[in-house]
Amino acid sequence: SIINRSNKTIEGFKFFTKIKIKQTVAWRLILTLLKPKTLVVIDWDIALNKACLEKRIKLYYLQHGVIVADHMYFGKNSLKNLSKGDLPYGFLSWDEVSAENFENLCKTFVTGNQWNNAFLENTFLHWFQKDTAALTLDNFTKPVVLFTLTWGKHHEHFIPKCMIDVIKQTIHTYVWIVRLHPAVYMKNENRNKFEQFLNHNFTSEETANIYWKEFNTLPLPLILTKAKVHITIESSVVIEAAQFGITSLILNSNVIQYGPNGENTPPYGGPSYFKLERECGYAEVYNTDLNINNWILKQIPKKPLGSLEKNRTEWQRFIADNNTPYNIHSN
Repeated sequence: SIINRSNKTIEGFKFFTKIKIKQTVAWRLILTLLKPKTLVVIDWDIALNKACLEKRIKLYYLQHGVIVADHMYFGKNSLKNLSKGDLPYGFLSWDEVSAENFENLCKTFVTGNQWNNAFLENTFLHWFQKDTAALTLDNFTKPVVLFTLTWGKHHEHFIPKCMIDVIKQTIHTYVWIVRLHPAVYMKNENRNKFEQFLNHNFTSEETANIYWKEFNTLPLPLILTKAKVHITIESSVVIEAAQFGITSLILNSNVIQYGPNGENTPPYGGPSYFKLERECGYAEVYNTDLNINNWILKQIPKKPLGSLEKNRTEWQRFIADNNTPYNIHSN
């Protein structure tokens, strides 16, 4: 289904192609038709949450991005103002820092990023033995630098000037893999704009050595198994890279101060963003005195941040909880 958040209706579901109804009503109808016992969602919706609560359906929210105290929707400063009925049945988090935001509000399980964990444990690697892009990735002899872009209105600028210069200077020293945000990459219009941006700012020889098209559809953790460093505007890939022992450079210092677009109030940013990664040496915030070329050169692999063993234990605890009777008050 396609949710129209502006007027709180749901459009596009086969049964509702010619009418508009309130989200809560639509979710009740959908749940009645599908009769699920459990839902695991990556985009937590309060209307769906309430419908699940009414029908005693377990709804677990699966983390898919940064969740820290300053987050405007999922940070503890915002969540504490919600009623129990507005909260999910449980929260599957990447780490303890994220889980803290939901503590004493709903059930929490530090299951880790299961997608990343599968590649850390080599579960899926054999699936890509014949994939052309994966074979290209595996055969690179130069160090790989992963550069992740961002979403929202500021994605139109794509690569900032300081990074254009760095890429030009090191185009034959490193393999540059550029990942657009999935919400940006999925639109053909954005892909065309990005290609035009590359052609305008780089020579044809340089663009031939910037890998992006085929590497935007490869699993991110597969690329992280090969990367030397990660540079980003402000992506949550900072957290994922740390799980692979990779250090990140965060270009947009505003995200740590108050928000990615430079707003005066914290929408998606604040001092708690990437705090663990910064304090443990897995992330650094860019400043104009920093020589990015030297920074890349100095980076060495680190011990992966996180515990696969704890994630496995927590995953089993989640499975066990899902198999027990509905009890929203126990943790």
